[in-house]
Amino acid sequence: MARSGTARPRHAGFSLLEVLVALLVFTIGLLGATALSVEGFRLEQRALLRAEIAMLGADLAGRMRGNAAGRPGYQGLPASRGCASAMQPAMVCTPLDLASDDLMEVTSRLRRLTSSARLTVDLGDPDSALITIRWHDT
Repeated sequence: MARSGTARPRHAGFSLLEVLVALLVFTIGLLGATALSVEGFRLEQRALLRAEIAMLGADLAGRMRGNAAGRPGYQGLPASRGCASAMQPAMVCTPLDLASDDLMEVTSRLRRLTSSARLTVDLGDPDSALITIRWHDT
């Protein structure tokens, strides 16, 4: 027996509602991936700042080792004495002047990285020193 022509064939495919739901899920996934990449970039910048600040601390420690006679001067105030300038000929400086100049050089480089940075040097026994660098990390 033949089928009557009034039956409608079932069409395969997606309805408009299913397409909109799939588009919504895809959009939420893209927004999450974008937020994740922005957060990754922000964390990368913070890590770079920390690495640069750590290198400045290591630079100051090396300067202190090289100027053992001026060790007490590293607890003083930074001042530019012209001892360690690359812009002008070297001057004859005392070890304390060199220590003050070293502090000024490192402090100015630190401030170029972040204006909230604070550098302190605490001298312990003759063989140790504590270099502390603090800054506001947003």
